Amino acid sequence: MEQSATTQMSLADLYAFSTGKDGWTKWIKTSQLEIACAPTTAAQEMLSGILYGEGVKTPTHKTLEEVKALNPDASNEQAQTILICSTKTIEARLEKHPAALIQAHVTLINGMGKDAMDKLNQDSEFRNNSEQRRPDPMVTWNTMCRIFYEERAGKGKMSKTVMQNEEKVKLLTMSQKPNETVTDYNLLMEPIFPSHLSQYKTEGNDTDHSLSSKKRSKTS
Repeated sequence: MEQSATTQMSLADLYAFSTGKDGWTKWIKTSQLEIACAPTTAAQEMLSGILYGEGVKTPTHKTLEEVKALNPDASNEQAQTILICSTKTIEARLEKHPAALIQAHVTLINGMGKDAMDKLNQDSEFRNNSEQRRPDPMVTWNTMCRIFYEERAGKGKMSKTVMQNEEKVKLLTMSQKPNETVTDYNLLMEPIFPSHLSQYKTEGNDTDHSLSSKKRSKTS
């Protein structure tokens, strides 16, 4: 049974900026597992979508035509019944949606260590979003990805080129350490190129929470 959207959630590990991009990738993986095992709530589903790169889906009502398309064998009377049940479910989810947005934002920032929060608080986009009555967790997440990964070497094309070259050198020289597990080694290998981060970064605001830099509307 789904619990209250305001049920307190927390992430086991705090991300430390000093651990670098490797630490950021490990934090994402650990947080994915934490959220996947958490009780099902509107906020839990929202955080899961963010961390797994699926974005945040805003509940939307279905039409009778959509219900019939999903249930081609249903009679008109059955389709009407399904529509009524669907409408009630969506209304309940919409009621919890604003609180879930806030909780997703709070859970993300509560997963940051002091040095990571110091970096975030220096960013105007993060501050402006956090000061809103209802902070958007998409803005929170995108800012984290940008600061903790994309802009670690600085801003601009030259800095990005330097970061990519450093990652290529790292790939060529990386080997599994004697005391390192296969899982830990694989976690370090995954973010070698910035393009790998596209599965984690999402964009959008309220009705359009989409993947990567190309906005694609998603509804549920």
